[in-house]
Amino acid sequence: MHLNAVVQGLQRRRRAALRQTLLAIGLACVASGLRAESPVDPGQPLQRVGEGFGLPDGPAWDSRGFLVVSDVKNQTVHRYFPKKQSWQQLGNVAGRYSGFFHALGNLYAADNGGGVVRCFRGGLSGNAPVVEVLSLPKNAGEKPPRPNDLVADHRGGVYVTVTNHNTVVFVGP
Repeated sequence: MHLNAVVQGLQRRRRAALRQTLLAIGLACVASGLRAESPVDPGQPLQRVGEGFGLPDGPAWDSRGFLVVSDVKNQTVHRYFPKKQSWQQLGNVAGRYSGFFHALGNLYAADNGGGVVRCFRGGLSGNAPVVEVLSLPKNAGEKPPRPNDLVADHRGGVYVTVTNHNTVVFVGP
């Protein structure tokens, strides 16, 4: 499936929901008097919450309140439950993911080993997540793409860094 076609289809269905969400967040910020101050207290020491990884990379928060982290070297994915202060290795999503991004209930992953972007519909809950594979562009004679990180902008466009091509790929809504 081509990345442009998938993203365009997703964006048509999600634009209204995204606008409503952004409006609600904006209204909540105004109502609470939220200021542009850092949420980090520079006087507090760093706290280690996980160890024993081969090469942790690409953390992202899921909408259900847990942190997703890839261990690139061991080709595993883990999630952290802050309230329980515990980790769980996810056996059903193994791979060499180098970046995650959560948007509108889905978890997007830069699959560096597979050379594609994956979209886990509904995040990583359940035993068999629904996965869409989004192909990245490749010119004739180039090595397969190796996506490194990804992020969505405020309009729903997706930016992907492709390190072995020294490029940033944009797929717009």
